[in-house]
Amino acid sequence: MGAWDPEIDSVTKLFYDHGWHGINIEPSPKWYTRLVEQRPRDINLQIAVSETPGEITFYDHTDGGLGTTVETIANLHEANGHMQKRGLTVKALTLTQICDEYAPKDIHFLKVDVEGGERSALRSMNFQKYRPWILCIESHLPLRPDIQTYEEWEGYVFDSGYQFTFTDSINRYYIAQEHAERAASFAYPSDYYIHISHVQHVRKLEERIRSLEANMAVIKAIIEKNP
Repeated sequence: MGAWDPEIDSVTKLFYDHGWHGINIEPSPKWYTRLVEQRPRDINLQIAVSETPGEITFYDHTDGGLGTTVETIANLHEANGHMQKRGLTVKALTLTQICDEYAPKDIHFLKVDVEGGERSALRSMNFQKYRPWILCIESHLPLRPDIQTYEEWEGYVFDSGYQFTFTDSINRYYIAQEHAERAASFAYPSDYYIHISHVQHVRKLEERIRSLEANMAVIKAIIEKNP
């Protein structure tokens, strides 16, 4: 949830490219549209997640990445010049409600990135009914990875039968107790992160090389035919 862009800084794109499909939750009209365009196999929902369903104010960030339902966070971003505080009224559901309607029996992982709203989002989930194997939860104050905030919600995660496994200082990872063997995968060093812009640049260069090689082959064939 808090899907933002389907490519930039996306932790689900690689899974999608390898055949996975899932549920993307993004209340921003701009970024929801991007998800619909780029993730047709996924279920894309333009809603917010809250412990209290109904309607909620979402402070949109059209540049992406900082949209939040927490007014104090929006005030902080506006004061620091990172966004203009602009509230939208959006539909809010609990995670349990969303899973009741859309989720499969087995959920492989749940990513939570809601810019300060993690506690409410997590408490909206009945983890006894739905048991994602792995939880990946952003754990810091927005734009301040040096200020960790996981103590606000981690107790609920532990009480729900999950064990802490790994942190990259941006996210904390938890494994369901019944899938404890999955924790061994986190013993290996993380791969070096490569930004999607670099991947796209390499792809364009590779396409250009293939085009030049094709042109050279045509020229060579002409020269050999007409020495």
